[in-house]
Amino acid sequence: MIFLDASFIVAYANADDKHHKRAVEIAKEIEDGVHGERAVSEYTIDEVTTVLLSRTNNYEIAVSTGKELRNLFFIREDYALFEKTWEVFSTQKKPYISFTDCNTIAICEREGIAKLATFDVKLGEKSGLIIVG
Repeated sequence: MIFLDASFIVAYANADDKHHKRAVEIAKEIEDGVHGERAVSEYTIDEVTTVLLSRTNNYEIAVSTGKELRNLFFIREDYALFEKTWEVFSTQKKPYISFTDCNTIAICEREGIAKLATFDVKLGEKSGLIIVG
């Protein structure tokens, strides 16, 4: 299984993103089954739709991307996951990462996900996961 970080999804959905070409290549690998099933979370969808709307000013792209993400393996937030996210966030050392990125780490730990599609260097360094990006 591979967790799709918002930075990867935004790059894939936004043709103007500097990582778009690489994101398309990775998406092809994922589609071909190289990295296993795709997973996202509620926080990921929140971040993706917000960033896409902000960067592209295109509501349709934000909505259509969000709809596609809802069809993937979808990890829902619960109290235990929120508490684990808070633990990761509140005990981290510099360089700091966002609460959403801490949620990604907590999810991957809980679900046993070893791969992360991301272009976020800080998240990659902090996660200890195999980075595809």
